[in-house]
Amino acid sequence: MLGSERVGGDDPLKPTLVMCAAVIFVVACSNASVSLIRSQIPSRIRIIVQMTIIASLVIVVDQVIQAYAFSVSQQLWVFVGLIITNCIVMGRAEGFAMKNGVG
Repeated sequence: MLGSERVGGDDPLKPTLVMCAAVIFVVACSNASVSLIRSQIPSRIRIIVQMTIIASLVIVVDQVIQAYAFSVSQQLWVFVGLIITNCIVMGRAEGFAMKNGVG
């Protein structure tokens, strides 16, 4: 039923809104950070620096959520690892693609 509380759980909309706010914050801050330092980053380590910035911001946001919304943090903990893992996979894929051709 729309607008009713689930038995034994929090409102399912709360984790969704927290995750949306966290993603918007991480994307905005990481883009601003990379834009500010992009001219100082050598191309060989560009993706590593970007991944470090993103992973650091994700961890900071996760710590803030744990401090102020622990029940939501317990529902979202798996996504933090997935975001950081995806950064690692993206970095490896770009590193390989930059050094190797298609055929």
